[in-house]
Amino acid sequence: MNYDNFTFEVGVIAHKDLALTFADYLVSININAIVREKLGGNYSVCVDNELVLYRAQTEFAEFARDPLNQKYKKAAWQRGRVLRKRPEIKARGFTLFSIELISFTTAVEAVCVLVYLLMFVAKPWVIEALGLYDSRLISEDFALYRLITPAFMHFSIMHIGFNLVMWEAFARPIERYLGTVKLIGLFVLIALLSNIAQLWFLPTGAVFGGMSGVVYGLIGYMAVLSLRKDLPYKLYIPKGLFTVSLLFIALGFFMDGIANFCHLGGIAAGALCGFIDLKRPLERILKKG
Repeated sequence: MNYDNFTFEVGVIAHKDLALTFADYLVSININAIVREKLGGNYSVCVDNELVLYRAQTEFAEFARDPLNQKYKKAAWQRGRVLRKRPEIKARGFTLFSIELISFTTAVEAVCVLVYLLMFVAKPWVIEALGLYDSRLISEDFALYRLITPAFMHFSIMHIGFNLVMWEAFARPIERYLGTVKLIGLFVLIALLSNIAQLWFLPTGAVFGGMSGVVYGLIGYMAVLSLRKDLPYKLYIPKGLFTVSLLFIALGFFMDGIANFCHLGGIAAGALCGFIDLKRPLERILKKG
């Protein structure tokens, strides 16, 4: 059996015995499955065929509701294992899906929320410390961190709410499948290019901020990467999303108070990164393990 072909993740389970039992059950219903250990002590159940992925995920949802069902015990017994009810499962509550609190995705969200809360009590100070409102801050003061930090600044609950929902939707799968280093690289590069683009056209005295440039960049990156035929199922995005994003960027030029060049620079930077990875072998893109 070629284990390199098992690239389609069905789900993540916190306990090894339960992950192996579910994999045994999938094999018993003629779905090839293996278990891979992930960072943090969780276990990923993977299949080797996208055509059976939906069925496997349906079975996974049923398994989550009743993991100690007799049919799973029977499959484990037939494969030489015994599924036991562990005391710690009962004490902690049973959870199949891992909550990835220690991740770059979560860290960015936490920083954005912290900066947003600080703006309630010290908005001028936050803008003075993190804002990119004058090119002389870079050319004379060499405060290069300001090419990144505007991404953490938000000016309303709707602003931060929308951006963090979209960040979560795209960043989490990228980090999970392509790795933390890849996500950090995308974040830094897209934030740099999108903020520089906005600074170049920034009116005197204006201030901008927000994760939208980075979010548009991730959309551009995933839209291009979705042209691959061998990409894991959960990384594909709807074909029309990139077109709709371009439409919204265009509409922004007819509205006031929108960081249009940040959005445009972000989606262009992300698409460029996508084209670079589009031609690379899949095994060099996917996270190891």
